Amino acid sequence: MKFNKAFKMNEEKLSKGTWVPFEGMEFLIASAFGRAWQDAVVDHARRFSGPAARTPQAERAYAELIAEHLLLDWNGVDDDEGKELPYSRKAAASLLLAHTMFSRFVQGVATTEGFYRAEAQQEHLKNSSPASAGTSTATAAGNTPGGSES
Repeated sequence: MKFNKAFKMNEEKLSKGTWVPFEGMEFLIASAFGRAWQDAVVDHARRFSGPAARTPQAERAYAELIAEHLLLDWNGVDDDEGKELPYSRKAAASLLLAHTMFSRFVQGVATTEGFYRAEAQQEHLKNSSPASAGTSTATAAGNTPGGSES
């Protein structure tokens, strides 16, 4: 029983995402461990193999996959003029493509199990080891405080 409890995941969070706060914004990010995302990545690799993998078309298609499967919504995101930018897959793909660190942040959260643990396990991890519970979004994404973004 202890083993099952230690590795229990919140199935709803895995598929529907979990809200992750970052720098005054919030992002709804689904897990990269879902079958739909994994199938989409395999399909993308088939379509854009070899030299085609580094083309602008391949990069745009990958950003669109992240927007479709991983980055599901956001709150508090502003455009260059300071106006709130409503979430859409198109807007998400554009930001993911334009800002490498943002793309890494989303993928980092999506591949960190601690964000999708069952509530009881998440609370236990929070009390014992914050970094392993996925509570440090900057660390999970490979960011450091004061880091810059492209």
